Amino acid sequence: MPTGYTADVGDGEMTDLRPFIERCAHAFIPSMRDQSMDAALPTEDTYNDSSYHTEALEKAYKSLAYAKSLDRKQAAAAARKEYNKELKHDREYLEKKRLTQARYEAMLELVYTWEPPTKEHAGLKKFMVEQLSESIEFDCGGSYFEDKLTELEKRGPLDGDAWKTKEIEKAYKDIEYHTEEMAKDRDRQEKNTAWIQALIKSLPEPSMT
Repeated sequence: MPTGYTADVGDGEMTDLRPFIERCAHAFIPSMRDQSMDAALPTEDTYNDSSYHTEALEKAYKSLAYAKSLDRKQAAAAARKEYNKELKHDREYLEKKRLTQARYEAMLELVYTWEPPTKEHAGLKKFMVEQLSESIEFDCGGSYFEDKLTELEKRGPLDGDAWKTKEIEKAYKDIEYHTEEMAKDRDRQEKNTAWIQALIKSLPEPSMT
């Protein structure tokens, strides 16, 4: 079965090596992966993720400046606000999970009571049981959030100093991470551009026929 890269070769519409190389090169050039198969090769790679890391880096610097600016009383208030937000989120999540599980189990009970009309329908019932059972396990299984909520309620909010230290350490880690990733993006882009330019120089001249 032909692929998007080989269909024109199979149809006899593409017989030269150059356009086939150019088409297959799309898979190796990030900025071309969503473009038409007939799009011309660029002279450099324009794709990068730096905007994401730039924004994340800016956010990390702001978080660092904010945390450093707070006195002990302000940091304690920020810690309690964060704690209440996390507590609310986890409680709502667990309530939603319990409701979802109850719905699955109610439907499972109905499936168990259903009698297939023929032996040939037994597989359908088995399949429905499997689907609901797997959904219960996947969507409702595990005790991570239960344990997390229990620990959160037991611990209470951090004091101002501990919260401030945590936020500053997190900001520094984020700054280090996104700075490194931006450098990696630039390096990847330079290497991809070199790859493209070397490929272009190696391409055979188009056929004159």
